[in-house]
Amino acid sequence: MYREQLEQINSKVYALQAELTKVSDYESKVEQLTRDLAAKESELEMAKKYYKEKLQLKKKQQQDQKKEWTSIYTELLTEIRQLKAEIDSLGYENKKLMSSFKVKPEF
Repeated sequence: MYREQLEQINSKVYALQAELTKVSDYESKVEQLTRDLAAKESELEMAKKYYKEKLQLKKKQQQDQKKEWTSIYTELLTEIRQLKAEIDSLGYENKKLMSSFKVKPEF
């Protein structure tokens, strides 16, 4: 009778030890997964920071390029206006010269 009870107790102890080992293994896996997750989250944050900085740099480069092209456009527009004014002036001078050749009094 005692022997049977001891065997049952031993059987339960072995079963509990097996369960305890499983729980311990699961806890170890959870700890490892938690560390892995933390590492991946850190990696993700670094990647976000990197691409955010890269995007900001790209935006600044685009803004600088836009300013440069605006400046070039303004210069060209100014030169075109000056050339147009010169052409208009030359046209006026040409008309004056042409009219002076046409209007010669004959005596």
